[in-house]
Amino acid sequence: MDRLGIFKGALGGLEPILGEVVRNLRQQLFTTHLTPEQENQQIEQARIALENRRRAEEELEREAAHLTAYGDYVLRQIGAAKELHRSISAADLVKYVTDYMRVHYRGSLFRQVPGDDLLFDIDLSNEARFELANFIRRQNLDGDSRLTQGSLREVRCRFENSTVPRIRRGEEAINQFHPLVRFVSSRLEASDERRRPAVAVGLKAGQLLGKVEPGIYGFSVQRWSVRGLRHAEKLSYAALPVDPAGDPLRSGDAELLIGTASSEGAAWLSAQGVVDIRTVTEQVEQGCVEPSDRAFDAYVEELEAENEDRADMLQRMAERRFGTQRQRLEEQLWIYETTGPARLVPPTRGRLRALEARADFRRREIQRDRELKHSPAETVCVGLIRVEADCVRRRWTC
Repeated sequence: MDRLGIFKGALGGLEPILGEVVRNLRQQLFTTHLTPEQENQQIEQARIALENRRRAEEELEREAAHLTAYGDYVLRQIGAAKELHRSISAADLVKYVTDYMRVHYRGSLFRQVPGDDLLFDIDLSNEARFELANFIRRQNLDGDSRLTQGSLREVRCRFENSTVPRIRRGEEAINQFHPLVRFVSSRLEASDERRRPAVAVGLKAGQLLGKVEPGIYGFSVQRWSVRGLRHAEKLSYAALPVDPAGDPLRSGDAELLIGTASSEGAAWLSAQGVVDIRTVTEQVEQGCVEPSDRAFDAYVEELEAENEDRADMLQRMAERRFGTQRQRLEEQLWIYETTGPARLVPPTRGRLRALEARADFRRREIQRDRELKHSPAETVCVGLIRVEADCVRRRWTC
């Protein structure tokens, strides 16, 4: 007991392990005929096993602070996502599908059912029906879609971004995993089609929760994509007042402005007659696009440091796990070599070799992903947003 260090201090979470080690050691010492040298070897192995596990527990405690920090970060990100509506809604799916199909498959009809913005009677053109059916067959997609059946004139479909949609009998649910959505996505990827529209949108100040003042704003949206031990892809929003000119909005307010304009705004058809397009273009380039490019460079540097820390942590965890497994196998091998049965020696050595191969493969994986890979920031949209003051009916009008 003294040599195991049991009397030197509390072992905390190792108490259950300690009891198991002592029981096994007692059984070895008092039920097996061992020489004094073998007894010492057994005690030393038990001591080393406890010491290794104690060190592993201490390392986990040290890393717990980092894990807690990551947890707080995730919670903050979830809160921001809820506030800024960072999720794909059913209305987004409607725009995504109908915009593409109406441009590329003329003759396809999407007739909205009165009183329900997400319910449509869909009649695909013959070409669209044929290519969608081929796509489903090539991709071996689970399930099917009545949209490919030529015997049906129209199919009533509900856009519902949920894996468990709430639909009525006779309706087909179109969510992110529906063949039609995946078909559109694959066609966009295959053709490398990138839509970078310059848009002009108008909306009311009341739709912005009082966080953005009335005025005319220029904006840009960039797509940032980075791959490492953790793949990250995000949209970066930038906006600034152009009439009258002013300082750039904070990133959260810019995202709120652009996101609200995308989902609730109306086309501002007279924009070219109100603003000087050349001047506004320069303002957006200098005040939105160029700062976003610099922000992306800083973002990559931050993720490189995070990726390196993550690689170090994964490396330590992997080495600790493989070390524990290796020690257990080496202990078993020693027992089989000294006390038998000898027939278990070769397979145990084989398990040790397989463990070393897996450990080496994992090390190579982590080393490969230490290098962060990224594409240049891609500007996906620029434009103007006019925020109009809300009218208040009192004794005067506005």
